Amino acid sequence: MNPIIRADGNPHFAMISMLIGVITNLIWDPIFIFGFKWGMTGAAIATVIGQIITALLSLFYLFKTKAIKLNRKCFKLDFKLVKVIFSLGLSSFLTQIAFVLSLFGVLNMCKKYAKLDEVFCKDEYSHIPTACSGIVMKFFQIVMSIAIGLSASLIPVVSYNEGAKRYDRLKEILRKLLIYEFIIGIICTCFFELSANMLTNIFGGKNESMVYQEFMVKSIRVFLISLPLACFNKGVLIYLQALGKGLTATLLALLREIILGTILVFILPLIMKLEGVIYFEVIADVITFIVTILVLSSTSKNLNNNLKKLINE
Repeated sequence: MNPIIRADGNPHFAMISMLIGVITNLIWDPIFIFGFKWGMTGAAIATVIGQIITALLSLFYLFKTKAIKLNRKCFKLDFKLVKVIFSLGLSSFLTQIAFVLSLFGVLNMCKKYAKLDEVFCKDEYSHIPTACSGIVMKFFQIVMSIAIGLSASLIPVVSYNEGAKRYDRLKEILRKLLIYEFIIGIICTCFFELSANMLTNIFGGKNESMVYQEFMVKSIRVFLISLPLACFNKGVLIYLQALGKGLTATLLALLREIILGTILVFILPLIMKLEGVIYFEVIADVITFIVTILVLSSTSKNLNNNLKKLINE
């Protein structure tokens, strides 16, 4: 429902509703995992609560929307329109479903390999990898919500200029978007790197053992170090969607979210044990960044060629 809200001219509400859901999730995670000792079940319940809150906020806005009034005709299928929506929205679908799969994989790998670790195999420490990974992934999701909100707010602008054949503006929009995305990533990375100990104390560190504190700090500093690349990749992906390049965006999302973001979660622990759960995100973002640069180069060439053709005409 967030795309509908953005299309209605209110990207800020779309971003805020997502952030509220993520923050709610982040708050309930330690309560359910540590307070109620529910482990992975608690993390799942916290995720569901966050999603429900975001959905309720979106529904509230949808029935108050300015441009769209719901009636029976709105629910009649237009297969031509469905085809267009499917081609452009498949990449977003892959991103959403892959996060769930990735979270499921991370929590399961933490539980599995904690039993094989000489420290975390002990009952008093067995919950630590699951709890820390769940919390750090929520930090990652908060930053991604900001990056998505920035990129998605430009979708109407990019689409308008594409239709108007203002390729000069499209190039400028892309340049500024990627600069801002990269800056957001750098700022967030610096924050997490410098405040890892503080965040660990906030999320249960004061009442937990040194084992918890060390693992949490390491998880934050390693897992979130590639945020500038992740924000950059997300900006390019959404920009491609706005240009109508659904196939390219889908293939890029398939690479990052399914092939790398999900499969690596299960493969790396086979080699690196629990360390693989921490490092999979960094490796996925680096590989995706390299591919994204190649895609970006091709897209920029196409924009330049279109601009030259327009000038010659």
